[in-house]
Amino acid sequence: MKYILRFINWIFVIGLLFIGIIIAMTLFFAGISLIAAAILISPPMQDFLHKFIHVNYLISTKVIVILMAILLAIYSLKYETEENLFSARTLLYQLYIGEDIEKMTAFSNKETENSKKQEYLVVRTDIFNELQYLYNDNQYQEVVNQSLPYVSFDADIRQLFENAKDKLKKEQIAIVLNKVPLLIKEGKYMEAYYLAEPFEIAEIKELVAKAKKHVDKNFKRLKNWYESGKYSKVIKANIDQVNSDCRIKTLIVQATTAQEIRTRNKKIKQTIKKTSKLINSRKYEQAISFVTESEFFNNPKLLALVKRAKFRLIKAKEKKILKKLRNIPAAKIEANLRGYANLLELFPNNKKYQKKLAYYNQQILELGKTPPLPIKKEEYEKWPFTVSKGNLKCIPPGMVTFTTEGKTYAINELAIATGNYSKIDIILQDGFDMAIIAQKGLDLCSR
Repeated sequence: MKYILRFINWIFVIGLLFIGIIIAMTLFFAGISLIAAAILISPPMQDFLHKFIHVNYLISTKVIVILMAILLAIYSLKYETEENLFSARTLLYQLYIGEDIEKMTAFSNKETENSKKQEYLVVRTDIFNELQYLYNDNQYQEVVNQSLPYVSFDADIRQLFENAKDKLKKEQIAIVLNKVPLLIKEGKYMEAYYLAEPFEIAEIKELVAKAKKHVDKNFKRLKNWYESGKYSKVIKANIDQVNSDCRIKTLIVQATTAQEIRTRNKKIKQTIKKTSKLINSRKYEQAISFVTESEFFNNPKLLALVKRAKFRLIKAKEKKILKKLRNIPAAKIEANLRGYANLLELFPNNKKYQKKLAYYNQQILELGKTPPLPIKKEEYEKWPFTVSKGNLKCIPPGMVTFTTEGKTYAINELAIATGNYSKIDIILQDGFDMAIIAQKGLDLCSR
């Protein structure tokens, strides 16, 4: 039991020291008083006094020491500022109530309210006289505004506050009864409705009902326009109605959206109509360009029209080439070869055109009896190839090729049209012209 009491004593000493140190940070003498009390009631000091002075500490003695220290701390606070005084009271009160936060908050609020009341009592007469003057001058709204902070703790001002509110309400009712009929007469039904609606008086309620009847009638008229597709008429509604009636505002937003969709669909129809007209007039390239540059180029119907225009364009080119080929004799191998090469470019998988091109390629190969001409870099001032040498050959009627390192390349357009040779660009140096080499190859066919 002795050790338990000693342990409790130590806890109390430590708590008192902690609070004393905190207070000493701003309230020096008050904090020192509590620290001194903690030292005096501590077990080591108790043992010291008992051993050398033969003084025994009773529990009542410790309580007296603590109370004297607290009184001394409170007395020293009169030399401190109001702010520090409030802090000290808070800490001393906390020492008494422990960790009860609700009590602490109530104590703090009570101290604040008491401080405000003391400050208010000094100027209370002046404030009341000012409010009374405003009341007598019929400035009821000012009375309400300025008296609001004091109504909770001053009965006289609270009565003045309530009287001003009643007077203000009567004035507002008089204004409503005078102004609302005029607003209704001018057709400003929504403004009249909002002005009169807050008042629970039979005469005013009649005006509210009358204004609301006109407001609902106006909304119904706009709604009928919207439902019948007359969006532009809804959008052009009076701006006062839009700002005051959220139903009308919503209706106008919906009408605006619907109008935009209608306008867009109309433009799409016009674009489709013009594109179809261009296709029917066989202006396929113009139709494709028109749709591509349009803001509706992703529209499915327009994409289908573009596909049709491209197909008809290819078919028109095919028809033109075939018409030209019908007038070219079979003996003109070069012309036929060019024609079928162009057709295969349009229709790469067409079996008929593949056979025709193969036939004329074979005809050219059978005519190719001219021996190749070896050429090399040293023979030319400007050599166009990346390889140093090769064999130049001409296959009648004028297909020029260049063979090097076991691979043959097409030099002129006729050779390219056959599709049997590699592209010369692979071994051609940048910026060089093959005109001299091509002409030299053609000269081989004329030997």
